[in-house]
Amino acid sequence: MPQGAVPELFEPFRRLNERRHAPGEGAGLGLALGTSIARAHGGEATAEANPAAASR
Repeated sequence: MPQGAVPELFEPFRRLNERRHAPGEGAGLGLALGTSIARAHGGEATAEANPAAASR
């Protein structure tokens, strides 16, 4: 994942890749909801790209 894409993943309905409409595929709300819950409890959600994963 490009480092610049990480902040966008916390926005509702954002995905790294386009939807494939596969069974059981989510709507792109998980990270947005998790961030909202963390903030409501005084916390935060963070993420960063793993450069080592790009070489796999």
